[in-house]
Amino acid sequence: MIKPKKCVNGVSFYTIKKKKKEEEEEEEKKKKKKKKKKKKKKKKKKKKKKKKKKKKKKKKKKKKKKKKKKKKKKKEKEKEKEKEKEKKKKENNLSCSDSWPPAGC
Repeated sequence: MIKPKKCVNGVSFYTIKKKKKEEEEEEEKKKKKKKKKKKKKKKKKKKKKKKKKKKKKKKKKKKKKKKKKKKKKKKEKEKEKEKEKEKKKKENNLSCSDSWPPAGC
């Protein structure tokens, strides 16, 4: 009966197997770490995007509010002008009716 070899070049099969297993585990760990890092990066990117979107939305809202305010102010000014016109017209009519002879009324 032939006995199987226990070692090659002075290194036992057990040590070779153990070393191989350790290397595989190390590689597995590295892969997991890389995957985790990638996931974290993706999450960070998503968060940044969300923040940017929120900021954009806020800016848009602010702009809209400003526009609305401007429009309101313009409307108020127009109303004021209209009131002033009406007032002038009334005054004009009054002064016309008071004067005699009517001058171009």
